[in-house]
Order: sequence, then C-alpha cells, then structure tokens
Amino acid sequence: MKNILILFILVTIINAFPLTCSEAVTMAECKDIINGIHECIWYENTCQLKSCQNSQIPCDGLAYKGELCATSIQGCKSVKSCSEIDNQQSCSLVKPYGIECHWEDSCIVKNCTHNSQSSCRQTNGVKCIYQDQQCSSIKQCSDIIEKSSCLQSLIPEINCIWIDNQCVAQTCNLIPTKENCFNTRRNSEKCFFTQNKDQDNQCLSCSQLTEQCRCNQYSIFGCHWLNNSCQEFKLQLACSTEDEQQCVSDKQCVWYKPMNKCLTIESASLNDRACDIYVFGSILHIWILVVLIVFW
Repeated sequence: MKNILILFILVTIINAFPLTCSEAVTMAECKDIINGIHECIWYENTCQLKSCQNSQIPCDGLAYKGELCATSIQGCKSVKSCSEIDNQQSCSLVKPYGIECHWEDSCIVKNCTHNSQSSCRQTNGVKCIYQDQQCSSIKQCSDIIEKSSCLQSLIPEINCIWIDNQCVAQTCNLIPTKENCFNTRRNSEKCFFTQNKDQDNQCLSCSQLTEQCRCNQYSIFGCHWLNNSCQEFKLQLACSTEDEQQCVSDKQCVWYKPMNKCLTIESASLNDRACDIYVFGSILHIWILVVLIVFW
C-alpha cells in the first residue's frame, strides 16, 4: 500500500508540471520548462521550441534545433551557407558549419587572398602565407615561391626542399643510396629501392608509380592500385568504401550497421564496446530507481 502511494505521489508531481513545450498553456509555464538541450519560447500565444525564426534579433551565431541563426533584413533566420547571409555585419560574425565568410558585395566563402599581411593565416582549412606582396594559399610545395618559406615545413605531412630555384616535394627518388632509401619515409610514405634488371634502379614510393602494372609489381612493399592511382596500402584506406559488398569482401573490414558504414574490425569492436557500456549503465540506473522506490 505504501509503495502504491509513493508511485501515486510521483505520478502526480510529474503530471503537475509540463515537460515539453507543447504541454505548456501559459507564458509562465513555458518559461519554467526544462527540456533537455532545447529551449522553449512563448511565441504567437503558444509555447514552442525555440528556433531561429521565432527568435529576436540580433541573433548572429545563436543555434537552435541544430540550426545556425543569422540576423537578416526579414528578421532572424537559419543559414547553412555564406551565400544565405544578406548583410555585411552578420557575414563577418556567422560561420555556417564552421566556414568563415567574407563580404564582397555579397557574402562569400573566405579564402587566403581576403586576408591582409597581419591577418594572413590558415583560412577554412587552407594554409596561407604572405609572399609576393599578398596572402596566398599553399596546397603543395610548388605553390611556395620563396626559399625561406620552402624550408619551414609549412604544409602538413609534406616536406619541401629548394632545388634549382624552386620549391619541390622531398620525394623518395631524391635519396641516392639503397641503404638510406629503406630507412626513410617521405610525406607519410615509406621508401623502397626498385629491383629492375633492365632499368636503372632507384628509390621510389608507391605514389610515384603511375602505371597499374608497375604498382602491382611492388605490392610486396605495400603498393595498392586504387582510384586510378598507386597508393601505399593502409587499413583505413581499404575500409573507406561506401559499398557494402566491396566492404565485406575485404577480410579486414566489416559493414557496421548502426552507422551504416564500412569500418575496420577493430573500430567496429570499439564502437560495440562503447554502446554496451552505455546500455548497461542505463539499465543499471533504471534498476537503482526501481529498488529505491520499492524499498523506501
């Protein structure tokens, strides 16, 4: 009888307070709701989930219901790209999906050339340096035109070297001896020495092999022909396919249904373990609550 009374009191308390925005019927109730990650707002005489459309301006950079807000001529609105922003101030403040924007008669995606000398820095994931009196983007060694900048290892995972007054990638074929070749990595690739009877042997890496036949010839060194290029075989590369049949045909990969994605067996196992821990924790939490209610 006591347990039934306790349950009745708990249900009464829960029902006495609205738990979701739609359950509130007054402005006061709407303001008092604690609704997880969502906020409620009294708008047009109803309690609604807060969104960009029913928010007050200025709202630059605010986010509701997974949408990024920006101040607009029409009021507050959600934006997904720079081109949807219609004023200069919001263009400089709001970053749709983390992308920096720049105002130039309209709001566009910012690039290196939009930076001054003092603000020349990485922009939207692209490395920028100041050279030839402007801020320019560098994606490969040949984009660098000054020797001092060439030797500073400015490009992630790529080593550059200054040869014949130009900046070039420091590739395996620049290593002269067989002994040094096998002990070296260049630009995240291991180097190997070719074993050709009819050609001059040299130090190479997989990416330098442009023909599929030659690429397959050096599979012993991990070379693998994929997407019309020769690449060093890596487990994460083999499991990057989006095709389920191609995924399961590789013994090292598995199609992970919860994510609908091809993963390495190790990655899938780690995800399963994390999921199991979460489920066990949730069940344990529920059982503790039940025990407290029954034996209180």
